[in-house]
Amino acid sequence: MTARFIHVAFSISGPVPIDALKKVFDTALDWIRYDDRCWILYTNTEIDTWRDRIRKTPGIKVTDGFFLCEFEGKYSGYMDKWVWDWLQKDRSK
Repeated sequence: MTARFIHVAFSISGPVPIDALKKVFDTALDWIRYDDRCWILYTNTEIDTWRDRIRKTPGIKVTDGFFLCEFEGKYSGYMDKWVWDWLQKDRSK
């Protein structure tokens, strides 16, 4: 599968298990956390595989919600420069 971006947003009743999620997201080609509950992965792994990995992450409860969506190409908004730099960095190596 071709590498692309996947946005991951959490709706969690308690604290986000950031350290556990970092371990899971380290299996992506690259990732960024731009908010306490929002991440972007750069990956060539299927989105349903990520869904299942996140669900199994220690600290994520069955009642916790999260949303994943793929995107590539067009994106727009107002974010800090470091987020735009990360999105636009050369990954062809």
